This record gives sequence, structure tokens and C-alpha cells, in this order.
Amino acid sequence: FPILHATMGKEVCIPNSHLLIHENTFAGRSECFSVGQLPPVYYEDIASLYPISMIATDALRIRNVEMMLSHGELDRITKPSDFHPYAWLYGIFETKNDLWGLPVRSGERNYFVTGTVVGLYNTLDLQASKAEIKEIFWGLKPVFDKPREMHERYAELTLRKLEKRFKDDVEKNAIKEVVNSTHGSLGLYHPRPSIRSNFPAYGAVLSKSRLIMSRIFDLAPKPIHYMDTDSLFVETKFEGKMFEVSDLDQKITLPVILEQKGFGETPRVFRSKHYYLDENNFGFHAI
Repeated sequence: FPILHATMGKEVCIPNSHLLIHENTFAGRSECFSVGQLPPVYYEDIASLYPISMIATDALRIRNVEMMLSHGELDRITKPSDFHPYAWLYGIFETKNDLWGLPVRSGERNYFVTGTVVGLYNTLDLQASKAEIKEIFWGLKPVFDKPREMHERYAELTLRKLEKRFKDDVEKNAIKEVVNSTHGSLGLYHPRPSIRSNFPAYGAVLSKSRLIMSRIFDLAPKPIHYMDTDSLFVETKFEGKMFEVSDLDQKITLPVILEQKGFGETPRVFRSKHYYLDENNFGFHAI
């Protein structure tokens, strides 16, 4: 990845705007909507959710963010989808979406809540929660590099992973390692940030992944009993190609595919990340 930040000794100098986004970035969602013994359920998983979200946001082309002018761009935003491709808005928002609210942080957990919330949110998260904009105070928008080479090479690897196009097991493992580890590398923060850490890109991918999952929730048979980042438990088989997403220039299109990863005849859910589906699928702390 390109070098984004200067250093002073061992200290990496991260712009305040990047730190603001980092402090208001939420990781993947893990939630149980039912507890105890459940009816038989299918464990459905989205293939390569984060890599697909990387391409759909052009995250590898983000180099910086800049303030949005209060008397220009912000005044024209009345709903989350008004600004293309996306932005981070600090303001007052309201959602009534019971299954996919807005994320808020409390202690060590994130909660997805309904009602009125004040905070800094990516417009993709606002769309995911079907939130209304009550007031905007300020905003940040991404600044993209024109070159697309890294973006396109990553997209090709992701498509090969989705289509399982590998010469041999060595290539298969190498492609999976590159595709799956890229997003985490962008968000490197502990023990210290890297000169290549890209918090706007990292946050945009997470927001896009939640928008995709919110769309899956809309399509999924109800009730949804449990979810964890890119998967869900439902009583009716629900798999295959759901829809497609494209990158910002509409040059690369990838399918969003649900795959069945398991089936539980007598599953039990205790709480988030504590469940038993069958002998091969269980939350680690449940056993």
C-alpha cells in the first residue's frame, strides 16, 4: 500500500480527520435475535463480504478525506443517498428499522439502536438503517487517486476466489491470503498505526458491508434468529446469488452470493458468539 503518513521518530503522524473516522468506525455486527433452543435452522454465509465491499467502495483508491462545505455540498443533502459515492456526516439522525438500527458504542460492545442518534456516520450506514437526516453539522468526503491498477488487480483476485478459479492449491491459498488479509491491513492500529494505515478506506469497507447485510436482511425469510458479520441463521433455505454490486465507475461488477455453511437440527443460542449449531459449527465459548 502507498505511504500515507509521516513519522517523527517512532510516532506515526495520523491526520485528525483520519483519527475521527477511526474513533467512529464500528466492526462487524454479531447479534442474537432469539435465545435458547431454536427450530431447525440453516447457517447461511455471504461469500467474501469484505473483499466485495472493498471493490464496491473503491477503498484501495482512497488517499485522504476533506471537509465538506456547509454552504455547498452539505446543504444539498436531505437523505443519505444524496451524496455520491459516500461521505461521513456528523449530525442528528433517526431510524425506526428494528432489525438494522444505527451502531453506537457502549463500553466494549456495539449496539444497533433505533430512535434519534447524534454522531459521525458514513452515509452507507445511514442507508443500511434507513435513517432520516434531521440535521447535519459537518462532513468529510473521500479523496480518490485516479490510478486504478491496484483496485483492478484486487478485483481480479476476488473474482477468481468467488469463481474458485485456481491453478492448484498453492495458488488457491495464496489468493485467499491476499484477498482476506487486505482489509485488516488497512485498519492497522495496535500496537501502533502504520505509515500505510488507511482508516477512511477501512471504515468505508465496514460501512458498505453493513449496507449489503441490511439488504440481505430485507430479502431473508423471517424470522432471522442470529447473525455474525457475514452470516445468519434462518429456518428456510436461503442461498444463491442475491444481487450484484459494482465499483464506483461501474466497470467491475461482482455477485453477492449466499452459501449454506451448515444446518442445525436442534440448535441453541445463548448470546452473541455463544451458540451450538452442530458438532462442526459452534460459538467457541458455548462448549
